[in-house]
Amino acid sequence: MMLPKTVLSRTMGMLFVFMLLNTVVVGEEIRINQQTIVFLYESRVENRLTDEQLAEKISIDFRNATDEFTRYELMERIRPVIEKRIAEAANTKRVYLLVGVQLGEYDFEKKAFPTTLGEGTYIRYGGTRFGGGERYAVTFVNGEEAAFLPVPIESARALAGQLRRDRRVTLKMNGELVRAKRKGFSAYDSNFGSYTDWRKTLEVMLSSIEATMESGTVVATTEVKARPDLVKTCEQIAEDCSNKIEACKQGCREEEDLIVKTLCLGDCRDLSNCARLEGC
Repeated sequence: MMLPKTVLSRTMGMLFVFMLLNTVVVGEEIRINQQTIVFLYESRVENRLTDEQLAEKISIDFRNATDEFTRYELMERIRPVIEKRIAEAANTKRVYLLVGVQLGEYDFEKKAFPTTLGEGTYIRYGGTRFGGGERYAVTFVNGEEAAFLPVPIESARALAGQLRRDRRVTLKMNGELVRAKRKGFSAYDSNFGSYTDWRKTLEVMLSSIEATMESGTVVATTEVKARPDLVKTCEQIAEDCSNKIEACKQGCREEEDLIVKTLCLGDCRDLSNCARLEGC
């Protein structure tokens, strides 16, 4: 028997909630994707999205509800899901993400393939600056260690035939979460030019990478050198920020034009959020 549309919708909504509640495994390795990054980030910051905002991200029924009573009833069912997923995400340390890249030409000196990744690489999730929506990203503390994929020459030569047809590979990048913070990235839009793309960002310390070709052939599995020396404590970040503010003010004092000096000091005040933007 065909269920009425409204009953079917609510039944599917309840089923969806049931499935979410039963797919949570606290503390396990989690893949970072469009859905999980929301909870991995929001569980690590003080001013996270409200339960209602998170409900809109995981429930089509909640997003499409046309009155406050339906939204209230759905929220009562969804809230336990949100609490469970926030708890799961807060206890998650080990993560991985899948990134598609095209291998560069083999570097015979380094005995490795360039990956096009490196220091400053960030993986975007979510909307754009001009398209709206919450914007998230992942960066790598030791990203420069992923710039090359070590492969012995003989093994690389054996892949030559496949590489002539297609140099695309999928990188399974494994690591540990370090910090959640808002971070600005240099970006360019053909209509608006250069701009700073501010995103809610997860910092990950890479531990290993596995590269697989479209055919399923594993190109390499390699350990990535950890760089704990690159992870600053909040005390160090606060000191760096304080030094930046003082250097900024010092530069302003040297300005002779009063208007320029006033604008300059305003820019220095903007740096007062420096430590908070670094996740501290």
